[in-house]
Amino acid sequence: MAFINSSLIRTDVTSVKIWRNSIFAGIGGFLHIFDLKTGKLSSKHKVFEGQKIFGILPSAVSSDLLVYGGRHLKLYEIIDTEVLKEMNSLIMSDWILGSKWLDNDSKIAAVSMHNKVSIWTKQFTLLYDVESEEKCILYSAHICYNSWSDLVVLSGTVFSEILIWKPCNYGKYKDVPIQKRLKGHKGVIFSIDFDVSKGVICSTSDDRSAILWTIKGKNLLQQIEQSTLEIAIACQVYGHLSRIFRCCILENTFATASEDSFIIIWNFDGKMLKKIETHQLGTVWVLDYDKKSDILVSGGGNSGVSRFRVTSDITQWRSNIPQDEVAKLIGILNSGSIVCFSERACVYYQHHQGKSWQKINQHTDLESYVIMQVSNCKKKVALAGYQGQIYIYKEINDKLKLAYVHTVLAHVRVYSFHWLTCQTFLICQEEGVLTLLYIHNESITQIQTFSLPVSKERWSTCACSTNDGHIVVGDRMGNIHLYILNKKIPISSLKKVHDHLGVVNLYANMKKITSLGRNGILNQYLIINKTLQIVESTKTKLSWLASIVDEYLLSFSGKKFVISDLKFNRVLFDIDCGGGHRSWAVSNICSNNLLFCFIKDKSVNCINLDLSNYIISDLLEGYHSKEINALETISFQNELIVISGGEDTTLKINSIANGFKLLKNIKIHLSSIRALAIYKIQQSHSSMDEYLLFSAGGRAQIICWHISFNTNNEYLMCTEKCSYYKEIDQELPEIRIMDLVIADDDSKIVLYAACSDGNIKVFSMQKDANNYKLRFVRALFHKYICITRIRHEYVLNENVLVTAATDGHLVFWNVSDILLVDREVKPSCLVKAHDSGINSLVLTVLRKNTLACLTGGDDNKISFTLYACDKSGGILTIYKIDSFEDKLTHCAQVTGAYIFDDYFVTSSIDQRIAIFKWEIVEATVSCKFVHIYNTSIADVQGLKCQTTNNQLNVIIFGKGVEYVQIQKSISAN
Repeated sequence: MAFINSSLIRTDVTSVKIWRNSIFAGIGGFLHIFDLKTGKLSSKHKVFEGQKIFGILPSAVSSDLLVYGGRHLKLYEIIDTEVLKEMNSLIMSDWILGSKWLDNDSKIAAVSMHNKVSIWTKQFTLLYDVESEEKCILYSAHICYNSWSDLVVLSGTVFSEILIWKPCNYGKYKDVPIQKRLKGHKGVIFSIDFDVSKGVICSTSDDRSAILWTIKGKNLLQQIEQSTLEIAIACQVYGHLSRIFRCCILENTFATASEDSFIIIWNFDGKMLKKIETHQLGTVWVLDYDKKSDILVSGGGNSGVSRFRVTSDITQWRSNIPQDEVAKLIGILNSGSIVCFSERACVYYQHHQGKSWQKINQHTDLESYVIMQVSNCKKKVALAGYQGQIYIYKEINDKLKLAYVHTVLAHVRVYSFHWLTCQTFLICQEEGVLTLLYIHNESITQIQTFSLPVSKERWSTCACSTNDGHIVVGDRMGNIHLYILNKKIPISSLKKVHDHLGVVNLYANMKKITSLGRNGILNQYLIINKTLQIVESTKTKLSWLASIVDEYLLSFSGKKFVISDLKFNRVLFDIDCGGGHRSWAVSNICSNNLLFCFIKDKSVNCINLDLSNYIISDLLEGYHSKEINALETISFQNELIVISGGEDTTLKINSIANGFKLLKNIKIHLSSIRALAIYKIQQSHSSMDEYLLFSAGGRAQIICWHISFNTNNEYLMCTEKCSYYKEIDQELPEIRIMDLVIADDDSKIVLYAACSDGNIKVFSMQKDANNYKLRFVRALFHKYICITRIRHEYVLNENVLVTAATDGHLVFWNVSDILLVDREVKPSCLVKAHDSGINSLVLTVLRKNTLACLTGGDDNKISFTLYACDKSGGILTIYKIDSFEDKLTHCAQVTGAYIFDDYFVTSSIDQRIAIFKWEIVEATVSCKFVHIYNTSIADVQGLKCQTTNNQLNVIIFGKGVEYVQIQKSISAN
């Protein structure tokens, strides 16, 4: 038998449980155990093969652990978090919706999908099998109380009802009657929770609502025994955009989790207290709460496990400056003190330990026009005016003092003021004149002037300086310019990187420069050969990006001020402030404490919050939230780099070393990513490993990326080099690129794109690092049918292209002269390989003129075919020698295939990974089935394989990924 080891899995998290100092998570068929405090993974245990874990129930009185999923139940003894000892297992005849320990944890109860309760001993000896009088399909169930005599079941039906019944009444009736029907929802009941002490029931539905039910007298059991069951709706809440799959009653609140990726905390009156974005647009499947630590843990459809605190205090206050003054501009210093400039041109100062305002000075020359900027070190405040005047205040010993006064010689209006360091600043005046000034020995000295390129609104909006002396300036028209000393005009400019809305902010960190725009885009740049080059562009879901503080992005969306994390672009906190057009300021996030001030209604409004109560800690970082369509790998030193793209339009680059670490998360494709292709750049003198990555998919869009790693493994860079996108007539169907393949052609790279309209689009690219441009050459066409797969091989010194399509045919093309546009290219051979669409295609050259072809299709068939290639007449001809076919191994579409040595592997939607051994004896193909591995990855789209030493490393991808190792010493059955 084959020895198959699964070392990593990332798919839907279908169960979580907090127990003592640990967090249990069911991911696929594997139980992951994390430390509650540190969040580190303690151990991983395989529980089921091919079946997901839906319930984890540690015993409250012993070291027993019950795990269930599908129809399976398993009982373990917890030796410690590193060791679980399997004791007993059971396979029921029906799907399990809920389970519970009973009678001092000596018995086990399980509710199945057809409203049936089974009671078992710990040895899984059946004690009772009780059915309800309502023979209906359930979508959810909750078992109440801890003993068989008290047992009450809350069943959630497809008919929008919650059925309440007591199984121990089975002796009085053949089928136990329903005690109460709770009606209020207008859709399927997806989850039910019950709090015994509070006497409340919570339910959720696909009608996008959650209902909190209150029991009269708070005692459900007593109400049932007295046959006076009175349950009323306390509140029905709507706040989610999609179906609500889970609810959880907390200490003084309740939580709901939805398909829209949000968790909402509500009070018992139905008021929304907190809205948390947790799983990057992935469904939130499960919740669990620990009262002692006030921690809520969630598991989602993006393969992530997250935890966060439920309660979060926020302090808000309003402060009016003295003498009925009206606040105009505001700033916050490093100490937390606030500086305010009033409509009457007065400077006010509020010490961080007090609430009273001190009038520091009055500048009547700034009454009609003023701009104010706090320095990067937040120890200085600059005021600039219409006549070129500049006043700089400095906080000294908890007092604000006027430190510097300067007037620009031209006495011309200062349009904008930018601190580059705490000692240097840049101002912009009429006609785009930029002046660099330096604070030295109690005076301000002019260093140099620069000139902004001519534009409609010719003034700067932000600026920063780099460690190597470059100055980067963003202007009102969305352009970014690069300057050096002793040169007046920019040495490099990028036009309209943030369109006409303008550049809001610029940051220089190490070698990278980051820009923020009011168009919601965050760009990153490198200075290469004295040229500013964009290396990464991220479109956020927010409209007005304002600032970056530590690992957080501050922005505005409508009237709200929003804090989100940079890595996953998740909203952590938002509050209504009126919008970003008003004067506002924020303190540095120190020990997760944040002070945000803004001017509204002529007053200074302040918000103080502990951001640690809003930070989402990821025990497992999220992956794709939808199906992965394409996956490629790069071996770099001792790491395996995984590049994937899918239905969520996101391109992700992860490292498998030390878990599954996210390196890059790029969301720029217009539609789903369906194909990836990698080309390694051969560099004779370079300290980098460099690759070209082509990603393609919906809307016939292709993007070329340059990926590089330095040899010390310090960083990875992924830069967009060029793209191809051609808009089509709205009346024509949208074209999708289904697959890509790369071929070498002397000084050029040839890219073949298989399209859904039957065309093979051919592109070429020069092997020139300074000229990576994708040029469309021509299109090959045979039949109006969707081409699903495309492969390339060299046979008899000819370039052979093979395409597979939805009609079940393989088409062979000789593309040796493909770049000669006037040379006609027609199919060399057409073979009917499957009864319907072909999903997987693998080619390998066995001998000089022999080609092995492995395919899998919608007809569930695996086909291993041997082809002979002949060039005797000067024309390449291909004909079939022999083939092996199998229709029994898989019971659904075959989506992936790979040939390695004398074995081949296939994958299917049925979640089976099949291994075969093959050989060719006297031109006859012989294949023997070896082994089946059942994966927990749903909707398997394919597999990617690498051979190392004596094993085959396989990455199975679909709704998540699983990384398995198959030993090559396999004996066929």
